[in-house]
Amino acid sequence: MATLAIQFVSVEWSLAGKNGDVPDTTVKIGLFVHKTRAGDCRVQATGECAFPVVIDVCRLYVALMADRYARNPGAVFTLKYHLVWCPKYRRKVLTGQVEVRLRQLLAEVADEKGMTFHAMEIMPDHVHLFVESDPTLCVAEIVNRLKGRSSRVLRQEFPTLRSRLPTLWSRSDYAGTVGQVSQATVKRYIESQKGKSLIRSYKYRLYPNGAQEAALSDMPGHFCDLYNAGLQQRIEAWNRQGVSLGYAAQAGELRAVRDAVPELAGYSFSAEQQVLRRLDKAFAAFFRRVKAGETPGFPRFRAKSRFHSADFRVGDGLVCRDGRLRLVGIPGLVKVRWHRELPARPSHAVVSCSNGKWYVTLQFTVRELRIPGEEDT
Repeated sequence: MATLAIQFVSVEWSLAGKNGDVPDTTVKIGLFVHKTRAGDCRVQATGECAFPVVIDVCRLYVALMADRYARNPGAVFTLKYHLVWCPKYRRKVLTGQVEVRLRQLLAEVADEKGMTFHAMEIMPDHVHLFVESDPTLCVAEIVNRLKGRSSRVLRQEFPTLRSRLPTLWSRSDYAGTVGQVSQATVKRYIESQKGKSLIRSYKYRLYPNGAQEAALSDMPGHFCDLYNAGLQQRIEAWNRQGVSLGYAAQAGELRAVRDAVPELAGYSFSAEQQVLRRLDKAFAAFFRRVKAGETPGFPRFRAKSRFHSADFRVGDGLVCRDGRLRLVGIPGLVKVRWHRELPARPSHAVVSCSNGKWYVTLQFTVRELRIPGEEDT
């Protein structure tokens, strides 16, 4: 008689007696399943149960695996998704009573459609969901059901959402499938989102005049020359003397370089330091790939046609005055289209050109607030 080993070594099982031959009891047994005939199996108890029990092997398997798999009349499945979506313009409107009501609405939709929420976090400007559903619902339908009803009801109950936003949710979303192995990891990630420090970036269009646009067009080219000169210096230092230069050594010579190259002297010193930091990051990535045994990809010389941006520290090289930007090396104040308010004071800025249009990307660090209504600990 062949023996089939089950991966569970012990289980609590409720046995209902028939005609008094086996008492009603719950036993904890070690399972060794011996196949006796098609569809049935005999379970030999090695623990507290000393009598043989014949049960249906399919029912036993489903009972033991119920915590891992779900089933409907036509399938056994485990379909779990990590979903993320944001309000329109990523406005921070999901707070207070809006957040409380949103949790209720999402739970109602999940209950109606037979979905299970394993984790949920509602941030002021986005929603995290770890949801499980059956095969009859595709990911697009799950997201549309959740977003559709919540948007309609919340905009009806909270008029401020109608005045601030044309629609509650943005059209885009993120959906990722979750396997059994990564399930716990995803739940920990979602639960850890509250209170984290995040780096946010807001991008605005610049409208420079003729003189300003000419100066902006020249600036990335000069920074590209500085980048290539720094790369050449590192290569020659290693080939001739076996010395590996770092950022500190090159930044210490930057003042002498600015004195020797008048074109660089007119721009922000801190912006030129950012160029050398960019080069240092390229070498750090190169050495990391070498240690990991990956394709190294030695840093290359950059073409001016592909060097389109410059980094600034806000307050040093880039200053906001009267709703316009003052950049060292650029004449006058550059007009900016502020299509949304900044939630905090930015610390870093990137001026870039794309398809002949100029932009500034302002970055700042924010710390998400605790859940509204949550008691302080």
